[in-house]
Amino acid sequence: MIEVEIRTIVGNSEEAGKKLQKYPLIKNKMQTDEYFSHPSRDFYANPILREYVRIRHGKNPTFEYHKAHIKNGKKTHSEEFEVAIEDVKKMKGILEQLGFKPFVTVKKARKTFDCGKFEACLDTIESLGTFLEIEAKENLGGIEKTRQECINFLKKLEIEYVPAPDKGYPDMLAEKITPKQ
Repeated sequence: MIEVEIRTIVGNSEEAGKKLQKYPLIKNKMQTDEYFSHPSRDFYANPILREYVRIRHGKNPTFEYHKAHIKNGKKTHSEEFEVAIEDVKKMKGILEQLGFKPFVTVKKARKTFDCGKFEACLDTIESLGTFLEIEAKENLGGIEKTRQECINFLKKLEIEYVPAPDKGYPDMLAEKITPKQ
């Protein structure tokens, strides 16, 4: 599956939440995502995260692999591969036996809204702050046009587009908790 989305930094989460209330709230949950480093490829060496594996904890835990596509130094979209897992402890054991090491754990409160052609996720990330992701549910004329439509939808919500760093939450969190050498 190809994912095209934008992420903005949210200054006032209550105000953003109010603007999204006109759309159906489809999920309101806490998520814990545990990211792992590969034994022979450093997923986190590049300034732009190109790929990662994670376990998403919760009622229906999943094991996921994501691969980002980069154009002109920016992430354009990503491919996602996700499978349900029955036993998180066993999955972690398999990863450890293969040489994967825990990298960082991201804890977030996520509110997901169904906005027609878009899905909006208002994320409050422990130790990072609040972000709003707008993801297109379908191809709206190619990757660049779809990305622009996500920005246009954000403007329609009257929420300022303050682009978040072109990094995932695990990268931002790792930078914050890892002392600079």
